[in-house]
Amino acid sequence: MRLPLQSPIARIGVRPDRNEPDAVVGPRPRGSRRLHTDAKVAGVRRLVEQTTLTYGEIAQRTGVGRASICRWTREGGWQRPAFAPRATNTVPTARAGARLRLRTLAARLAALAEHHIRELEDSAASIPTSSARRWSF
Repeated sequence: MRLPLQSPIARIGVRPDRNEPDAVVGPRPRGSRRLHTDAKVAGVRRLVEQTTLTYGEIAQRTGVGRASICRWTREGGWQRPAFAPRATNTVPTARAGARLRLRTLAARLAALAEHHIRELEDSAASIPTSSARRWSF
């Protein structure tokens, strides 16, 4: 008996080149955070490193989101060909759009705030206990 939401089409899994213990071969396991198989990631990497397609075109061909492709490229250190379109996160700041500049500014402000909070906590820890009681809230 087939459940109503199951597809009648059986999909054949692609085997990875090497026998890796954490390789995702077929459909992802239920509840898995790894949404794509290793073969799909390898295909995306080949397109990123060997073609001048945009991330949008690669996303249409492979079915992987543009944000995932951008993240994999950044985290994996994948290199684009010389004349390939640039990702928005690699555009120099002077030529960046307003959204990228605001996002960069927000990240810098958050880092600065964390730095100052750490300094305040460290200075409060170094205050003698009699003084600390006066200034505690």
